Amino acid sequence: MFSRQCIHVEAGSVHYQGFKSAMGKKYKGMAPAKLCDNASFFDDIMQATHVEKTIRLVFARDVKGPAIRDALSKALQPKLKNTAELASFENYFDGLSLKKGSHLSFSASQGGLTTFVGDKK
Repeated sequence: MFSRQCIHVEAGSVHYQGFKSAMGKKYKGMAPAKLCDNASFFDDIMQATHVEKTIRLVFARDVKGPAIRDALSKALQPKLKNTAELASFENYFDGLSLKKGSHLSFSASQGGLTTFVGDKK
């Protein structure tokens, strides 16, 4: 998605209770090491719209909004059915400029997306 020189993915998270109630039986008793190698586990996480998920990006250099927008759009476009949603998402990055060490977080919950630049929603 981004070159290594540009971005470092610091953290990704899934709301444990939401995932446990949705998928707990399917993965009950599996060792964490086995889950890490289980592609269907990650597919289930990504498909579960009722499970809260967050990814936080920390920038290793100064980055302008168009570079972020273009990289994310390139990665997301093949996966989206509704390109109008992508156009709306791309507008988040108009006029944005992030300094080295800045972070950008995306939280998906109940079919919606919340974006944070630093601590600003």
